[in-house]
Amino acid sequence: MALKERLLESGYLETDYLLSELEGYFPSALNKRFGKVFGEHRLKREIIGNQLVNNLVNRLGISFPFRMMDETGADVAAVIRNYRLACKLYSAEAIWNEIESLDGLISQATQLDMKMEMRKLIERTMFWLQRNRSKAFATEKVIEEFAPGIAKLSPRVLGLLHESEKILVGEKSEQYREDGVPEKLAERIAVLTSQFACLDIIAVKESSKRPLEYVAAVYFELGRQLRLGWLNGKVSKLPRGNFWQSLARSAIRDDFHAECRTLTSDVLGGGVGSTSAEELVAGWCEQNSLAVERYQKLIQRIEAGSGIELEKMAVVLKELHAIVLNEDDKQLSRAWGGNAD
Repeated sequence: MALKERLLESGYLETDYLLSELEGYFPSALNKRFGKVFGEHRLKREIIGNQLVNNLVNRLGISFPFRMMDETGADVAAVIRNYRLACKLYSAEAIWNEIESLDGLISQATQLDMKMEMRKLIERTMFWLQRNRSKAFATEKVIEEFAPGIAKLSPRVLGLLHESEKILVGEKSEQYREDGVPEKLAERIAVLTSQFACLDIIAVKESSKRPLEYVAAVYFELGRQLRLGWLNGKVSKLPRGNFWQSLARSAIRDDFHAECRTLTSDVLGGGVGSTSAEELVAGWCEQNSLAVERYQKLIQRIEAGSGIELEKMAVVLKELHAIVLNEDDKQLSRAWGGNAD
């Protein structure tokens, strides 16, 4: 297979931390007796490569790695690296295994739907990592940076969502439970899409040096004020019927999340003392009222229309960016002693 051949040629398989893949290849009895010397196996690279590629293809499909390479310029080693990282950060294998443990107990359609929710989160995380934490960042450093924060935030995301988003999550969770999915798993799967925001929140936290929970509260409150959750859902529905549409959608998603991070950082930059997230965002919106109102009117026009296309999304992103530029202009004016208004 082309993927395995490319991986063998990449040099990626020389990494010592991949030796754990050998444990999943050999029977448990052999692991107990010879596990310490598996690293000396003369075919270890081929075995590890086979394990990695098979796992990726089994979970995400044969076409996804090629699509990611086309859309991002990543090589096969980067795709595998990002897949392993994404699965590690969101405990994907444990969740997939829990879903598969329900074989025969729930409908296949429900199982497939839950697996797809996990798959979407992993795919989006892989793209995010490729764009923002490429192989120039050591794998261990990325795990150290994000894993604790994701573990801390994931159980709290539902409570931070806007009421309309909570309703959607609740409805999806209820559908799962009606088909026999255990309550905890149903809720966990239903909120997976929103947990993707953890990456942006942690990245902003690192640069702002603010407490993680506070950054998360500001991020979601800003999302509520600017309808960013709704907008993110529209990005997911953009067409990708051909190569160029796929590239455009991928670029728009990257730009959207970059704007979310920039806006959140901008809001946090104006807060002092014990200001609540709600007060901080409200004050920021008031300071940038003209730009915010123009953006909100644009969103209302889109809502009243027939849908959102690539062209409309490009305009929306421009207006989001204009809010930040508006704040930058004000800060520059204040620095020069002028009147921003």
